[in-house]
Amino acid sequence: MAIKTFEQFEHNKLTEIINKYEDFEKQSWEFAKWVFEQEEGREPNINNDRDLNAVSLLQVGINWARRYCK
Repeated sequence: MAIKTFEQFEHNKLTEIINKYEDFEKQSWEFAKWVFEQEEGREPNINNDRDLNAVSLLQVGINWARRYCK
């Protein structure tokens, strides 16, 4: 599956997630789960090591981007 650009998704989704959670880490985790769902076409199964690792890696990337790409 090709990687999609942010413009192909709902523009307000990031704002919705950020407004729903005050905690920076929780925001990043929820956004990582959303990105996983968009790319895989399903919700991540956090009881599955592969899905958990994928979401965790996405979260690391999101955290890095939010901190250093301002």
